[in-house]
Amino acid sequence: MEASSRLELEQAHAELWNLTFSYLKSMALECAVQLNIPNVIHNFGGKASLPNILSAIPVPEHRRPYLPRLMRFLVVSGILSFDSPTLGEGRDPQFNKVFNAGLGSNSRLVLDFVVAQYGDVFDGISSLLDVGGGDGSTARTIAKAFSHVKCSVLDLPIVIADIQPGDGLVDYIAGDMFSSIPPTDAIVLKYVLHDWNDDDCVKILDQCKKAIRSCKPAGGKVIIIDTVVGSPLKEMFEAQVTSDLLMMVIAGGKERDKQEWHKIFMESGFKDYKIRPVLGYLSIIELYL
Repeated sequence: MEASSRLELEQAHAELWNLTFSYLKSMALECAVQLNIPNVIHNFGGKASLPNILSAIPVPEHRRPYLPRLMRFLVVSGILSFDSPTLGEGRDPQFNKVFNAGLGSNSRLVLDFVVAQYGDVFDGISSLLDVGGGDGSTARTIAKAFSHVKCSVLDLPIVIADIQPGDGLVDYIAGDMFSSIPPTDAIVLKYVLHDWNDDDCVKILDQCKKAIRSCKPAGGKVIIIDTVVGSPLKEMFEAQVTSDLLMMVIAGGKERDKQEWHKIFMESGFKDYKIRPVLGYLSIIELYL
């Protein structure tokens, strides 16, 4: 793929993401108004630091870590400005089907790109387990591209029970990633860890560490496809912080920057990793023991 075409694809992917979740801008603005943030900033002379704002609004202690992420989103959205870079159970089955279909389509787009441009990630692997892999879109794409890799999907029993019988290209395993993960050469975590807080991520990665059975460079790794916040490009950065706000609201999770990823990797006992940006706001992280 030519560099110009690749850049256009990345920008289009980020723009589509931003448009899909553009409603978060009005929700974030409403939240800021309800918290009286504009008046607080005005009362501090038109400029206020995060400690200034926290001192003047009624936010419970356990919710205070969310404020920097809200402020960062408001800045990236153009609602506020800044002069320091420090800002740093479902009840609708029909919506659930549409949402999962959308995730599946996005998985195919992202994995088609990853397979075409970064296929070396799967070198030396004979078995792979897509943890939290849902309908198997990711695992199927990998299995079709690399016939020597035996691909399986691990997800909750309620998810696996809804999977229609297929062609046997991938195996489906009912389980819980917090309790046990079957042995495998490599594990894929695509759009999984951003759903969870740091403590839960460490628990998930600890189970991954127990499951991978061979050593670097041939297998023996966790392949994470997720956001690494900090793109220098405005469109990409906006997509990243938009996703962060979405995770904060719907799952209590977060999108992480390099330092935050490093922290959970070290706490879960992994010693080596590398990060490669792949498609706009997304990156591949290869995590080794």
